[in-house]
Amino acid sequence: MTSERTRNDFISTAYLDEAERCTKIALIHEGKVLMTDEPSGVKKVLGVPMIEISTSEARSAGDFIGPLMAFLGQHIRDKLHVAIQSKEIAVKIMDQLKTKGFLIEGEREIVPSLEDVFISM
Repeated sequence: MTSERTRNDFISTAYLDEAERCTKIALIHEGKVLMTDEPSGVKKVLGVPMIEISTSEARSAGDFIGPLMAFLGQHIRDKLHVAIQSKEIAVKIMDQLKTKGFLIEGEREIVPSLEDVFISM
């Protein structure tokens, strides 16, 4: 007998990149369900565009722009996720980082990750 995973199986993980592969997820914090939906539905919750800024100083760049932002997402190694209200704000952020001396290796618009949404909640 094989043990195949069915749509009714329940798994628990702290790794939100693993949760991306599930058909339905619940974000839980301190025992309280924050929301339940398909991963794609959860990612739409922020309701604003997000950019990913590539810099070797992602943590320092995040510390610098954090007070300027309503929401700053995750930073992973050399990438920083930032929720923006408009393209003009993205340009202003990039200008401020460059003026402060941060070397920006790239910037692109992205879909928020599950982790970005969880952090925002």
